[in-house]
Amino acid sequence: MLVCAEDGWVDFWSDGIPSDWNYMGCTKYQSILIYCLLPDGQLQKVKPVSPNLNWFEKTLWKVTNSSKEVTFEIAVIGQSSIEKFKAILLQAVKTDDDLLTQFKSEDEITLGIEKSKSYSDLNTLFTECGWV
Repeated sequence: MLVCAEDGWVDFWSDGIPSDWNYMGCTKYQSILIYCLLPDGQLQKVKPVSPNLNWFEKTLWKVTNSSKEVTFEIAVIGQSSIEKFKAILLQAVKTDDDLLTQFKSEDEITLGIEKSKSYSDLNTLFTECGWV
């Protein structure tokens, strides 16, 4: 699946959400949405969820369980999935362009995103840009 977060991070998860993604690896994404585009065109919002604790328990939990796997809240987003993902990806390129434009210019990437009509087109773009 193709992954893009609101902060400009992009990735490719071949086997779904990584099973070894621990609390420390995704703590910042509790407040930043992650979008995943599946090969069938379905768009999902993925959010890591930590246990519901008071501030002291949460602090203690963070320190003692930083490598513990977290659970995820997954919500399917409705219509226009490809278009919605493309809009998020365009924003990511503008937000974090120095990292994302290592192999292609921002203009080339933007044009590639705008021309994409399917998951396959976007997957090809991810590969060409070195994001896979």
